[in-house]
Amino acid sequence: MSKQQFTQCKLVRQEGNTRTETISWIPTKVKSDTGMVKLRMGMVLDLKETGDGDIWTRNWTVESMSKPVDAPPDSHELIKGHRKMTGDSLPRRKEG
Repeated sequence: MSKQQFTQCKLVRQEGNTRTETISWIPTKVKSDTGMVKLRMGMVLDLKETGDGDIWTRNWTVESMSKPVDAPPDSHELIKGHRKMTGDSLPRRKEG
């Protein structure tokens, strides 16, 4: 069984005069009306918002893509490691 791969994508959405951009890790194979299809440039996606509820934003266009990877980096672990290496995770000194 093959592992699910992910691709980092720059997604854009136009609403009137407002252009919104975001970067997100998207599965390389996505569900469509016809079944599972390979992610490609120019594809229009609907994205589910994180958090509570079932909120979807529609009409995100894939503007650019990275090469697929087996697992996206865990940003929380990267930030935690950076803080440990730089001393930012240490308690603050009390003034006085």
